[in-house]
Amino acid sequence: DSYNTVYLWLDLAAPDVLARLLEGWVNAYKEAGWLPTWPSPGERQSMIGTMGDVVFAWAIVSGKASEEAKAVMYQAIRQDTFGESSESSPFGRACSKYYDEKGFFPPSECPDCVSRALMNMVADSAIAHAADTLGMADDAAVLRTRVSRAVDANWNPELAIFGPRDEAGNWYNISVKSWSSQAYTEGGALQYRFCLPFDVPRLVGLHGGREKFCETIRGHFTDTTLPLFEPSSLSIITHEQKELSLISDRFGQYAHNNQPSHHVLGVALAAGCYTA
Repeated sequence: DSYNTVYLWLDLAAPDVLARLLEGWVNAYKEAGWLPTWPSPGERQSMIGTMGDVVFAWAIVSGKASEEAKAVMYQAIRQDTFGESSESSPFGRACSKYYDEKGFFPPSECPDCVSRALMNMVADSAIAHAADTLGMADDAAVLRTRVSRAVDANWNPELAIFGPRDEAGNWYNISVKSWSSQAYTEGGALQYRFCLPFDVPRLVGLHGGREKFCETIRGHFTDTTLPLFEPSSLSIITHEQKELSLISDRFGQYAHNNQPSHHVLGVALAAGCYTA
């Protein structure tokens, strides 16, 4: 959650705290040999993705770190995207070979497959910008090619969602209100369908152009059609689903209670659907 919110806020409200936090993460990388994703206090591997990559990439691009720190930060995030950790290691990206080679994760091989691929895309796009800043043109080119392939590999044009595919590349026939934990993390297909904040023009194109995209975005905030979601288990309703139920009368499918929706307003503004 914090890569989307906390660090940008600290840059405005408490830059001295931000500087200490960034220094702390650099030291954590030096000590562990990998950038932690969920220290508790050791690496817990509790969430998908290596989203610290986005924070370090932002610090590099925006000049929030010294030249020495930038070099260490890039070493850390480059390892996340190009390095390989052992199967027993809690660090790095799980199932990375599928994403690197095919652009998607089969749910039979890696859970949270769609969300995991999208988070890798977000991180890799940010790392590509950091690579540009540091003159690592080859790294940037590889990452942008990888991200572009992954966008195509995960976008289901028939359902207009980012959806799961089997190992042979066939689409799973799922409901657009699916919250399957095999495909999505703490959200569902409707929440993740706008998760391309690093390339809004391409996202708009996937949705059929600006007019149709903005219509979909506006409908997202007003859609209270029941059922709001299809849970991943008939016996378990997650706290995220309960929270969506509590706020849907005001926000529709916009589940601001959790991170899969934190980018949606920014995407809508960038697409010109609303004016700030």
